Amino acid sequence: MPLGAAKPLLEIVMKAILPLVQFGAQFKMLSSDYEVVHVGKDQLRITPMQGGPTRVMKFETLSELVEQGQIKAEYTPPSASDPLGEGLYSGLTEAQLEQLKRRLHYVHGVYRANENPCSQKEIRAQIPELAKRLSDQDPPGASTIASWVKLWLDGGRRDAALMPSIKPSRAVSSLDPDVDRIVSESIQQVYMTRQRNSMKAVCADVHLRITQYNEHSAAQLEAPSAETIRRIIQRIDLYARNKERYGTAYARRRHRAVGRAFSAISILDLAMADGQIMDIIVVDADGQDIGRPFITVIIDVYSRCVLAAHVSLAPFSGATLLKTMAEAVVANGKEPRGIMSTLIVDNGSDYRHAGFVRFCSQQNIVVEPCPPRSPNGKAIVERFFRTLNQGLIHKFPGTTFSNPTSRGDYASQTFARMTIDDIRKHVKVWIHDVYHLEIHRGICRAPIDVWSEGLNA
Repeated sequence: MPLGAAKPLLEIVMKAILPLVQFGAQFKMLSSDYEVVHVGKDQLRITPMQGGPTRVMKFETLSELVEQGQIKAEYTPPSASDPLGEGLYSGLTEAQLEQLKRRLHYVHGVYRANENPCSQKEIRAQIPELAKRLSDQDPPGASTIASWVKLWLDGGRRDAALMPSIKPSRAVSSLDPDVDRIVSESIQQVYMTRQRNSMKAVCADVHLRITQYNEHSAAQLEAPSAETIRRIIQRIDLYARNKERYGTAYARRRHRAVGRAFSAISILDLAMADGQIMDIIVVDADGQDIGRPFITVIIDVYSRCVLAAHVSLAPFSGATLLKTMAEAVVANGKEPRGIMSTLIVDNGSDYRHAGFVRFCSQQNIVVEPCPPRSPNGKAIVERFFRTLNQGLIHKFPGTTFSNPTSRGDYASQTFARMTIDDIRKHVKVWIHDVYHLEIHRGICRAPIDVWSEGLNA
């Protein structure tokens, strides 16, 4: 084979496997479904979707199986649409992509309609119509659009001129080799143990070792920051971390395949939102039956803490999700709250609500739809709903139970006594005093303990 033929062949193979070399990718191999739960330097960690232990697969083996047609991709996260990074949108988060589309909408609209597209007076007249087409309830000002138009024109009318800046990768270590060695030793001896020491303990050990090194060496080492050490720890295979710190049984349970859910590496790294009609009939102030309420929840995947729970008579929609999000991100004493990095939502159109999309964009929250054909994709939230019903709702008068068989001849409407305000109060107290404090079977610990540990890490 000519020397020059090797490169095109390599590129073909890499194009075939790169969509699978990322968290959450799913594929079929020998009639079984698998999910990628970790990507290493030269290998993947995969787990069967039907349950079972995780396995390691080398990139070389993956390439061979793909080339032989024994592996077929079933689902790849949105970022895999341009695996080699050659397209315009490569590297953009969902929020950044929406930001780019919004800019282009106004710029293209102004450019087509005005002879002088940089004129703020002409732009101001166009804003209402352009905002209406986009359902943008908070459109940019004329000066902002004018600056976008100028950037676009100066960039040769290329859409890439309006792309948001992409943060540079921090995957490559720039530490001194001796510092790198000290950090690695501290992580193995302090963090990767059943003692479960915090990241702060690792930092303290690293700084002490470097101080001792500098006392006996002419070459003085500079201690890395706590943030640098944290990033190094988070790049370690999460399965390996959990196995060393909590044991094999915990690691296997934690890393069962459920879509993107188990890629969370810290609190507020990943949250999941969903809604459900509640198993109870509520009444108004006069005791009249007004139907079954709906509940929308947002759960932190890493700790399983409930960041917010919104109960209302309004059907599940983007509007109710927006109200729940507003509660989740606002501090409230010692309650688990905060802005998550990524939010997993349903594939339905309810999540395309303009207010919800704009809110997430403003808070730099990446919104990802639940992977299709993934029955366990929302298992964490669905398990919470089941626990809420069994532990609280089914004990109230007027409950409908989970199904007609369970309900039997119980007359739910006849016995209904609870108002929607009653339900809200009881749900809030139950989450705070029961759910957050009890041992969660999925993580083998109390959610509030995992949350507190995450805050102090």
